[in-house]
Amino acid sequence: MIITMDSAVLSGIAARLAAAKEKVDESDRILGGIPEHGDWACAERERLWEEVCAVRQASQSLTESAEELSSKVNLLLQDLQAQENTAAAKERELEELVASLAASCGGEA
Repeated sequence: MIITMDSAVLSGIAARLAAAKEKVDESDRILGGIPEHGDWACAERERLWEEVCAVRQASQSLTESAEELSSKVNLLLQDLQAQENTAAAKERELEELVASLAASCGGEA
């Protein structure tokens, strides 16, 4: 079975992953700017801080997953491009061999 995959599609996925990671990084910067205040004057102080910490943790997990996925997509793209280069080189070799055989038989390829 031959798997057909368009490298342009993978490049697009990699670009979208990079853009999404930038958005997550931006949210991390915003969350990092929220300090814990012991003097917050509201009854929900602890719950608010717990929510901020939970969102920070979820964002960190998302960042790690996105980085892993992005790395794997980039490796797949590199492998696909290498396979395309190999296939193109073999196609050229085959064309040269057919032309050589045709010339040795007195015909044209």
